Amino acid sequence: MKYATAIMLLLLPFIWNATAEVDDFNGIDLTVKAFYSDYILKYDTIPDPTYTYHKTIQIRMTEKIPDKLLTDTTVMQLGEYYHYVTDYMGIFALPWVEISEKDIGNLKIEMPMLSVAPLRKQSGNTDYTLIRYSYLSPSCLMEDDEPLYQCPQFYAMTDFQNYVFVRKGETDSLRITFDIPESLFYLRSDMALAENEYDPDRRTVSATTDCPPSFFLYYKPAFLNKTFDAGKSLNIDLLWENVDTTRSSLTNIEIMPLAKSTETDTAQTVIKRTIEKIEQLAEDLDTVPSGKLEMVVTKQVLHGVMDTVDRSWTWGRAYTDKGNRLIIMDKSDFHTAMPAHEILHLYFSVPEKDSPDWTPYERFIVSEALIEYSATALTALTTGKDGFESMFRYLEKNGYDRKAAMKASEMETNSAFSSEGSSSWLYYEYIPWHLHQAAQKSGGDEAMLEKVIRLLVRGTNCGWDKSIVGKDVAKIRNKIGI
Repeated sequence: MKYATAIMLLLLPFIWNATAEVDDFNGIDLTVKAFYSDYILKYDTIPDPTYTYHKTIQIRMTEKIPDKLLTDTTVMQLGEYYHYVTDYMGIFALPWVEISEKDIGNLKIEMPMLSVAPLRKQSGNTDYTLIRYSYLSPSCLMEDDEPLYQCPQFYAMTDFQNYVFVRKGETDSLRITFDIPESLFYLRSDMALAENEYDPDRRTVSATTDCPPSFFLYYKPAFLNKTFDAGKSLNIDLLWENVDTTRSSLTNIEIMPLAKSTETDTAQTVIKRTIEKIEQLAEDLDTVPSGKLEMVVTKQVLHGVMDTVDRSWTWGRAYTDKGNRLIIMDKSDFHTAMPAHEILHLYFSVPEKDSPDWTPYERFIVSEALIEYSATALTALTTGKDGFESMFRYLEKNGYDRKAAMKASEMETNSAFSSEGSSSWLYYEYIPWHLHQAAQKSGGDEAMLEKVIRLLVRGTNCGWDKSIVGKDVAKIRNKIGI
C-alpha cells in the first residue's frame, strides 16, 4: 500500500496540471504525432489509414476546428499548390483523410490534385470537428528518377505547400502541438517551439493559418549532432546525415561507424572560416547575427530535371524571418558555395517583396545574384575551390546568352519552373559569372567581393532605401550589361 501511495504522489503534479489548466483557445488546433516503425516494410501497408506512407516514419495530423468557426458555406482547403510541385515532383499526396463531424453535414473539403476523396464520419456530442489525415513529404534520395534509399527524415515546408487545412478565405489563430518522441527524433522548425514542463516530447507553437511554421524531423541514429561557436557570437547546432549510401537501400538503412565519421570536423572548419570571413568583410554592419543557428546537412528528394535540359538540382534554405534561425542544405552541395550562400542570407536583408521602388529584377539581383556571386568568391578564398567555371559551362551548354538573359530579366518570378519559362539561371549563373568576368579587369574577385559586400551592408543598414543604394545597384547592372 505504501508503494501505491508513493506512485500516486508522483503522479499528482501531472494530474493537477491537466485538470487545473483551462483551455480557452478559439482557433484551429493541430497535433502532429510521429513514430518510427518498419511496419510498412513488413506488411507493405500503413498501420492506420491516416498515417503517412513512409518506409520508416509515420506521421499523423489531427486537426481540431471549433464548430463556431464553421458554417454551411465553409470550405476547408490544404492551401495552394505551386506549379513545380505538382508537375515535377508529385510528392504532396494525402493517401487518406478521415473527417469526424457533428452538425456540419455540408462541410466542403478542397483536396490537392493527388488525393483521394475523404472519408466522413459522424462524431459524438462534441462542439468541434476533427480532421485526421496524413501528409507525404519529400524524403527520398533520387537518381535517374529511381529512389536509392528513403532517408529517415520528414519535411513539412510551407514555402512549398501548406500542410494545415484552413478555412478558405479566412485567417484564424493556429496552435500546433508536436507530439514527437525526443529520444527518437531531432525536431527542427523555423519558429521557436515552447517546451512542455511536464512532457519533453510535447512542444507547441502559436501562429496563424496564413503563416504556419515549417518543421522537420530527423531520426536520431541516422544523424550526427555537433555544437560549436563561430564568429563573434553565433552558436552552431549542426545535424549531419550519417547514412552509408553505398550499402543502404529502400529496405535497409546502414549507418556509418561513428569512429570513422570525421565529416563533421571538416564541416565545422568550413562553417567557422566562412562566418569569420563574412564578419571580417561586413564589419560595418549595424546588426550582426548572434545566438543559436541550427544547421542540417542531409540528402533530400529535390533532385530532378531543371529547365528544359537534364540537370540534377538540389537546394538550400535559410529560414530567418519567423523567429528561429535554421539552414537546411543538401549534403552533395556542402562542398560548393551553398553553405556560404545560405549563411550570407543570415547577415543581409533584401528589399521588401511588395516595395514599389524595386523591380522584381532588381530585387532578385540583390537577394540572390549578389549573394551567389559573394558565396562563390568567398568559397574560392576560404577553400580554394573555383565554382565560376561550372557556371560558364552550364551557360554555354544551354545557350543562355545576353538575349536570353534580357528576356529572363523581364519575368516577375525567380523560378526554375514557371509558365513564363525559367529565370533562375539568370541569378545563379549568368550574373555571378559576368561579375566574375568584370572582376578580372578590375583587381580580381577579392576586390569585387569587397565592393559587393559593402553594397549589401549599406543596403541592409538603410533598409534598402533606393535613394541611398539605388545608384550602386545600377552600377552592378551596367557591369553585367542588363
